[in-house]
Formats: sequence, C-alpha cells, structure tokens
Amino acid sequence: MIVATAGHVDHGKTSLVKALTGVNTARLEEERRRGMTIDLGYAYRPTPAGEAIGFIDVPGHRRFLHNMIAGISGIDLGLVVVDAGEGVKPQTREHLQVLHHLGVTQTLIALTKIDRAEPAQRDAARRAIAELLPDSPVFPVSNISGEGIGALAACLDRQATQAPARRGEGLFRLSLDRRFLLKGAGLVVAGTIAAGRVRVGDSLRLFTARAGDRGVPVRVRGLHVHNRPAESGLAGQRCALNLAGDVDLEDIERGDWLCAADTVAPGLRFDALGAGQLGLRQQRVRLHVGAKRMAAQVLQLDDEGHWQLLLPRALPLAWGDRFLIQDEGGDRILGGGRVLAPHAPRRGRRRPERLRQLHALGLPTPGECLAQALRDDDVIDWPAFRRAANLTGAEGEALLAGFDGLVQARQAGAHYLLTSNRWTRIRERLLGAVQTRHRTSPAAEGLPLRDLPRLAADLAPPPVLDAALQDLLADRVLVPRGAAVAEPGFQPRRPPAQEQAWRLLRECLAQGGSRIPLFSEMEKALPVSRKDLFAAINLAVHDGRLQRVSRRRVTLPEVIGELRRQLLTLAGSGGRFSVIEAKTHLGLGRDLTIEILEYFDAARFTRRVGNARQFTAAALLPVTAAHGQEDKP
Repeated sequence: MIVATAGHVDHGKTSLVKALTGVNTARLEEERRRGMTIDLGYAYRPTPAGEAIGFIDVPGHRRFLHNMIAGISGIDLGLVVVDAGEGVKPQTREHLQVLHHLGVTQTLIALTKIDRAEPAQRDAARRAIAELLPDSPVFPVSNISGEGIGALAACLDRQATQAPARRGEGLFRLSLDRRFLLKGAGLVVAGTIAAGRVRVGDSLRLFTARAGDRGVPVRVRGLHVHNRPAESGLAGQRCALNLAGDVDLEDIERGDWLCAADTVAPGLRFDALGAGQLGLRQQRVRLHVGAKRMAAQVLQLDDEGHWQLLLPRALPLAWGDRFLIQDEGGDRILGGGRVLAPHAPRRGRRRPERLRQLHALGLPTPGECLAQALRDDDVIDWPAFRRAANLTGAEGEALLAGFDGLVQARQAGAHYLLTSNRWTRIRERLLGAVQTRHRTSPAAEGLPLRDLPRLAADLAPPPVLDAALQDLLADRVLVPRGAAVAEPGFQPRRPPAQEQAWRLLRECLAQGGSRIPLFSEMEKALPVSRKDLFAAINLAVHDGRLQRVSRRRVTLPEVIGELRRQLLTLAGSGGRFSVIEAKTHLGLGRDLTIEILEYFDAARFTRRVGNARQFTAAALLPVTAAHGQEDKP
C-alpha cells in the first residue's frame, strides 16, 4: 500500500512519517536547515502481517505544490495532516482538491501537535475537518510524545491488510519521480508502478524528450521494491530500477515514462472526461499527469465534461490515467479528470459520433467500454483499443472471448471488431456498388478496386472493406477481373472495333515487355483507328488492366511487376541505385528509364536521394494477388 501525506506547511507531515517509520524523509540539506519539505521524501514501514507500507512525504508550502502533485499520483491512501492548534488552512483545502481530482478516495486524518493545543482548539479543528471529510477517521497524535501514534499505525496496518491486492494486470507502466547514479550500479530510476509487472531482465522503453516517440530501449539489471532487493515488482508498489541502455542521467526528467515495449505509443493530444471550472472553451493550462508537469491547452468539446488536451511533447498515456490542471501561472487548481483516448482526433472532435464514442469510453472498465461501442455499432481498431486500455495480449484475448457474434476483420496486419449486422451491411454495399457499375458501365471489366474505399468509406476503414471484399471473393459472390471485381456471370459488352483494339494492344505490350512503346509508336504499329485505340487504353487504365507510366506510355501490370523485381535486384541490400545503373541493368534507353523511375517515385515505391533512388518500405510489401493486383504499384 502506498500512502502520501497531505496538508498545510509546518503541520508536522515529515515528523509524523518519522514517528511511523523511524525515517527522516528530509533528505536535502536545505530541507533540514529550513525545517520545511521542498521535494518528495520516501519511507517504508513493515506491517505485522508481512506487508509493506510505502510513505511519500510531500511538501506543504504552495510554492512546491507541483512536487506535492507528483507524489500523490498512483497512491492508495491520503494521510491528511492538520495541526490541532491551527486547524484547516488554505493548503489543507488545496491538497484535498488534488486528492479529489486525482481519484484518491481513501483518507485518514492525523490531528497533530495535540500536546500544544487547547481543548477548544482541538474541537474546532475536528469540526472543520468533519465538514471537509465527514467519513474519514481522525487520529489525534503527538509526534514528540508519541501519543496516538500507535492507534494510527494500527489502523494503517489494517488498511494495508484489507486493501485489494493489485495483481499486476496490464502492461508495465511507471512515471519516474526520481533518478540518480549509484556507485557500482549506474543509472537508477524510481517511482510508483502505475500498472503491470516488471522483472529483472525485462526489456522496456524509456520515453524521454530526447528519445522521442519511439523511446530508448533499456534493460532491467536489478530492482528494489519498498527499499528491498526483489526479482519483480507489481502495480501499486514503490520500485527502484537499475537500468542498462543508451541513456544518460541528464536525458531523464521527472515524469518521464518507463513502459513495456508493447505499450501505447506517445500522443500529442488526448480526449478526457474532466470536471472543474474552465473559464473559456479553449485555454492554456498547466497539466499534471503521472509525475510530469507541462504546459498544455484544453478544449471543451461539450457541456458534459469532455475535453481535449493538446501537449507540447508526446506522452505515452493510457485509458484511465488521472490528471490535474492548474491555471497557466500555477496559482489555482482548475480541475482534473481521467484520460479516455490517448490518441485523439484532430478533426471532427466535436462531431456527434465522436462524442458518442467518448460516452462509451467513459464507462468504468475496458470491457464495458467495448460492449457499449459494439452496441453503438462502431468499428473498433482492436490493437489500438487494447494498447490504449493497457491490456496485455492475453488479457485482450480473454476480454474478446466474452463476446458472442463478434466479427473480427483481419487484413494486412490490421485487426478490427464489428457486429455481424454491420459486416452484412458492408458486404451488401460492396456488392451493390459492383452491380451499379455493371449497369452504368457495361463495357468495363467490373468495378476497379481503387474505387471501393471511396464508395463505402462511411461504413468502415479500408482494411475492413478489404476484408469484406476477400469474404465476397471467397464465397464466389464476386470474382476478380484483373484490377477490378465483377459478378461471376458478368461479361463486358464492348463494340467489336474497341474489343479488337484491346486485344491487339495487349499482345503488343506483352511482347514488348519492359520496352514500353510510345503512343505514337503503337498508332503506327497497330491496324486500328486512333479513336478505338485510345478508347481501349482509357477504359483499360480505368479498369486497372493497364498502368499509366507517363503521359505518353502505358503498360500491363505484370510488366510493372517485373520492372520492380529487376530494380530491387539491382538495389540489393542497400536499396539504392542511380539512373545510369538502372538504364544499364534494364537495357533501356535513357528517356524510357527516367519515365519508369518517375513512375515509381509517384507511386512512392522509390524516392530521390541526391542523384540516386532509394526504395521505400512500401516497395517491399506484398500485393494482394486475389485482387488481381500482383506487382501493381
């Protein structure tokens, strides 16, 4: 169990922690000289049941409120400290605001310095506390004489035994609140584990400002849990990790995240469910999330507490993370809330369907969120949902096992979830689009594949449409026709002259191979009229039976595929080649070689690097043969 103190400056928080643990958490020389906590302090107390209670001692002076907020994140219980003589003070109320907005609901009150207060002062302090926290038990104590310390310690021990055990669900995540170099060990970072489990030997990612969105890979060489050596640590425990990796102490700031390799990617904007007093629909604020403090902008999306926050630096946040906001100068707490969508859309953020999605994401558990999204008939990007909810692969599979009648559309590495009703509507839309094409363009081979996403974009993203098309092809409801699809019995009806032009054109291009002729050369070589030739070319390009290489050349998709293979062979492992090397390797003239290379540039299969071409990652991806697009850029 993790306990954090809260309360006004000089009300005895540090002394109380020392009385409970024997540890003076004032580790800085300035803190000891001034008798005032400036930064976070840490101590641990073993319980008779063998549990361990971790204490985070926070500063009470409002100048160091940002340090206090960093320490409160991820705790189980707030130990509110009130001087019996002074009673409730401004920072007492401010710290209670912090506890409330960060979701800390369990609190105990320590009424300190009772040996210095008159009975009337004690009673007044009790009454003031009861108004603020009517359900929290009060323990009168003296840090000097020890009076009442035993009763408070016994209550904390019981709380530690009764607290629900965190079992380490989810992917490991920790927001760092300390980092230092230890002689003989090297880099050590520490914080309260927000989720998951970590073990010695684990490979993690450290997200620092310098590392960027990918993070820097690190390995856990050793760890301490609650100040003791351990082989593993769980959510809710204080943990110090000795890391090995290409990272320096100076690269790390308080609030940087240490996460499992499969965690959610950092994002620059997140949607949230918030509460508080915002004066404007859009305003600059100071954001506190985990142990991180940074400037941000908050946009009110509606009147029901849905906000979007824009960050100057991407953070790997997850669904359910708590946050707090102050005004831009840090003088006043404005509110707080919890993250709903770590990667929020920039466009359409106030559209009714988006706000409906946020209502679903506002439910208490990921399972309830998913169930509501399916009831709303949404199409769900499952890997993005799982990572945003910080679920491991096994936890995600267990969650999906509880849903009946769920369609899982998997295509080209994508994985989407949708209801069978929506899946049926998508299939019907695609089939209807093909049938409409047959009626309106009877000369065409069918509906070009490139047109399908546009015709059903309102129903699903392209990978889902592609999966539905594959389903229609597998059921023989549709059949492939080159780079188009058609109904099984459909035969295009073209004028005889145009059909003859297409047959001769195809033979010419197939025989020529990579020596792609100019339009003017084909006009001279083929015994067809110019009108019929270009009618056949235009229709075949639209159907995907031909690829337009340039303004004056077309060729067959298989010729483009062969050219790509030859250039990949030329490029070798380096993936780079020059125009002259391509010309020589292909055995073509300079003009044709340049047109071919410019075609691949436009298709984003290559890009120019100085005087050379570099193949892109897209050039290495296989193309779906069932669509008749083999080797088609």
